[in-house]
Amino acid sequence: MAFMTVIYGIFILPSAIAGYALLKKKSWARIASIIAAVVGAMNVPIGTAAAVYALWFFFGENWKEVYGDHLEKSFSPRRQLEPGYESQRLAYEQEERERRFQTYNPPDWR
Repeated sequence: MAFMTVIYGIFILPSAIAGYALLKKKSWARIASIIAAVVGAMNVPIGTAAAVYALWFFFGENWKEVYGDHLEKSFSPRRQLEPGYESQRLAYEQEERERRFQTYNPPDWR
């Protein structure tokens, strides 16, 4: 029984760490979640389905809508730019600001 508890604990530890990181919006939460999804994929069939969804979510662009700037800082393309691309970085930041503050105006049905 103790052996099975240890084995189960090993499989649950990455998910617990990822959950903590996501709740506290740590910069490494996305990587921890991807690792937890890969480990959780071994729990067939529910864990596999949850892992597929988590990998789709964290490898796509959808995670930015939920976690936004908090997790984006570590994985943003602007951190990978060379020092000579200051104007490109500023243009990227301006575009992000404009996109963030656009409001939706519903059509007038009158």
